[in-house]
Amino acid sequence: MHNSKNSSIQQKDIKKLLEYRMEKILPLCIEKNVKSITNMGAANPLAAVRATERLAKQLEIKQLKMQQFLG
Repeated sequence: MHNSKNSSIQQKDIKKLLEYRMEKILPLCIEKNVKSITNMGAANPLAAVRATERLAKQLEIKQLKMQQFLG
């Protein structure tokens, strides 16, 4: 049985984890000119891209290129 309350909590936890990880690696990726490939947004790729874009803006990272894959 699908529980939307648990699903909502899980989505929030996933977003927090995504933001935590991206906060740590985005500056390093830019500094070292390294690409990061992740499936952290597997449940909702567009939301993961948007969250990462917001974080990059907060970190004042302007040279970020992002791609999402669906399907």
